[in-house]
Amino acid sequence: MRPLATLAFCALSTVAPLLHAQDAKDLFDKAPPPVDEALRARIHQFYQAHVDGKYRIADQVVAEDSKDFYFAAQKPKYNNCETVRINYSENFTKADAVIACKADWYIHGERNPTTLTITSNWKIENGEWFWYIKQQDLNERATPFGTMHYGDRKPEDPVKPPVIGNPLAAARDILAQVRVDKKDVMLSSYQPATETVEIKNGMPGSISLRAAADALTPGLSLQLDKTELNAGETAHLVLRMEPKDKTAKATTTVRISISPTGQSIPVTVRYAIPPEIERMIPKVDAPASTRK
Repeated sequence: MRPLATLAFCALSTVAPLLHAQDAKDLFDKAPPPVDEALRARIHQFYQAHVDGKYRIADQVVAEDSKDFYFAAQKPKYNNCETVRINYSENFTKADAVIACKADWYIHGERNPTTLTITSNWKIENGEWFWYIKQQDLNERATPFGTMHYGDRKPEDPVKPPVIGNPLAAARDILAQVRVDKKDVMLSSYQPATETVEIKNGMPGSISLRAAADALTPGLSLQLDKTELNAGETAHLVLRMEPKDKTAKATTTVRISISPTGQSIPVTVRYAIPPEIERMIPKVDAPASTRK
């Protein structure tokens, strides 16, 4: 019996840290695979219909008590959608699904690609999952400009689009939500040097990043620690210079490209020259009119 006890102790010693590391909610509230797979299939059917523009197919998974609302509501056209997260409740008979959908938002005829983060509600009826609308959702709508509020509405009330006072200003505000902490950096043209630019995603949806220099500078390398940023996350672009010689280097521009907004944020890169060369450059006196 002693060897069995020893084996049991070893097994518990191995499993216990793993159990401790997992969140108790994940262990006991995780949906059974058949339930989760069935819901994901219905979510895909619903949102793929909005990608394909086939809203009758979407209506097939709309709950009976929400069909009038869905029929009267504006039907958005998405480019693609993916399920980000599902939160189950009421013994896996209801769920809130977080969906990221890429779409084109037009302002004064100008196309603005964006990503909307949408929370949709699902419940089981007659053994199948159906999309449905909650009362509080009747008063709100997610847009690239944030959540728009309609005031108190009833399911039978007509759906009116949100009113945006200044669309161009709102669009500029959206683009300004992706920020860098500096747009001008100084590296060295004669010794190794490193600078870091922080990129913050203040948008409600996810973005993709890419960095490239306008011109090739021997010894200059660019490295992003993240190329995909969720809402509120931060990435760092490391600019590293390993000069091949001590010659002066021309100022260049590194551009941070952002998808799906289509932005291109320029960062000017300048290069310091060796002190011995700087001392050889004649200083130009200021014009007499500027002297004090």
